[in-house]
Amino acid sequence: MTDDKVEMSSNTSAEKPRYIYHYCAQWQEGSRILYYDGIALLAFTVDSMEHYHQLKELIQQSNNNRMPSNFTLLNLTLLGREAE
Repeated sequence: MTDDKVEMSSNTSAEKPRYIYHYCAQWQEGSRILYYDGIALLAFTVDSMEHYHQLKELIQQSNNNRMPSNFTLLNLTLLGREAE
């Protein structure tokens, strides 16, 4: 299992605090099942399919596109927001 951090945008004092999510992804390579988990700092809440697909794209990019686009998010947990 590997860990990573996905950031949608950098945070400046003028921006709102970002939402902090923990995620766990899974995909299959041959006979192996691989897991990937990490922390995502997002400027948006994941409350629609559009946001869900945006998050999946960001996770795939953060993994240098080594995982297939059809990976499964097994878990997505909102941990809170950054302190202001």
